[in-house]
Amino acid sequence: MQLRLGVLGADDSLAEITAVAAGYPNIRLQPVVYWDESEIVDLLQPVADTVDMWLFSGQVPYTIAKAWGGIRVPMLYTPHTGAGLWKVLLHLSHERGWRVTELSFDTFHPDELQRLAAEARIAPPEHLFHYGDAVDVDRIADFHFRLWREGKTKAAVTCVRSCQLRLERLDVPAYHVTAARDDIARVLDLALRMHEAAHFRDAQIAAQTMVFTPRGGTSSCPGGPDSSADSRTAEAGRGLEPADAGARWARVRRYACRLAGTVKAAEDGVYTVLTTRGILSAQTADFRTYPEAAAALDEPGCDVTAGIGVGRTVAEAEAHARAALQHARQAGPGAWMCVLDDKSVRGPLAKGPGREARCGMTYSYADEGLRAVGAQSALSVATLSRLREVLRQLGTDEITAYELADRLQILPRSARRLLAALEAQGVAEVVGEESPYARGRPRKVYRIRLGIAQPGCSENNDSFQLNSE
Repeated sequence: MQLRLGVLGADDSLAEITAVAAGYPNIRLQPVVYWDESEIVDLLQPVADTVDMWLFSGQVPYTIAKAWGGIRVPMLYTPHTGAGLWKVLLHLSHERGWRVTELSFDTFHPDELQRLAAEARIAPPEHLFHYGDAVDVDRIADFHFRLWREGKTKAAVTCVRSCQLRLERLDVPAYHVTAARDDIARVLDLALRMHEAAHFRDAQIAAQTMVFTPRGGTSSCPGGPDSSADSRTAEAGRGLEPADAGARWARVRRYACRLAGTVKAAEDGVYTVLTTRGILSAQTADFRTYPEAAAALDEPGCDVTAGIGVGRTVAEAEAHARAALQHARQAGPGAWMCVLDDKSVRGPLAKGPGREARCGMTYSYADEGLRAVGAQSALSVATLSRLREVLRQLGTDEITAYELADRLQILPRSARRLLAALEAQGVAEVVGEESPYARGRPRKVYRIRLGIAQPGCSENNDSFQLNSE
């Protein structure tokens, strides 16, 4: 099980990574060298999808690639740790006799430099340019140049190769910190473990249950294989002619074939397609959009409402698919929902262009705290989890019934009943009123206590994960 690993980095860092990777027979490198950060996106565009994973030689190229958003496989970067820094400092101390306080640094976290200095029992560095996600090489280079020009430092120690090259053109002594070989080896080990886990994850069972719903109606429009007179009679009795049932069965089989799967039909008109997680994930942009093969199910006058379930066994996958179908039915005719093996729920899946679209939300029904609230209020854990996700997306714990109805796509009276049930259990309280219009009754503002985290605390490929385990 060979890992195709794309490696983008500066020339000297790339050489170090290549040397260490030579000891990993299960890794095949696809190296890409850059000399200036402005080249990174252009270099990545033609090769972004040709590997299983990307490794970047530091935080700067990783941050740029992440901000670009064109890479859809896992991304890692080699960290700049004390081991790589000590290599440079030992050289400067032995060859030039310079002290740490006579140098300027970038990238490293202040706490890390303080800790390293304390361990070595030396004075900590006095000049450090630390940055978060925003990277500006011109500012980094100007920081080092200004200190050197003013005579406050004798040299620059940088983790950014292009910064070193710019400073050298200005006659500033500059030294590039590359990742230590032990750090590179640890990242390569991690990459192999991630690749192995992904391989087994892709081999998980994925089940999809679906029903055909008359457009404009709420009851399912069942269909199945017309292999017996009894089934033909049953289809005709429920408003579907045997010939139509056979055509529908053929469409479902054609859809299953495009997923390299198998199909079976239950007596209640619910079809189940079995395939693997890897195939369905690729078809749905990681369970965020309708499958590319869904066009095979198109039937005039009917919507397909579907639930996708993932599990380690067929039974678990089918159980999750049935739960997802219930969520889809609540979302409305034609909705597609997904329940993954970690109990997280995604959906409704987007109908937009494949890889660019986003699903509605991700939430979970495996939260013990919400189970306790649900048991007292008779509300489902899924409903409570969706409510908590709405509040998380809004970045507040306060909401009105009208806002909740709009977000959950339910009637305002249903939202008021939901909030009233929470208020009765002490989970919600009225904290004020608002009057958005000159006329009409003021709207109550409720504060909900479901353990809402602030935006940005947790991220899962563009949507929040609400598992609390």
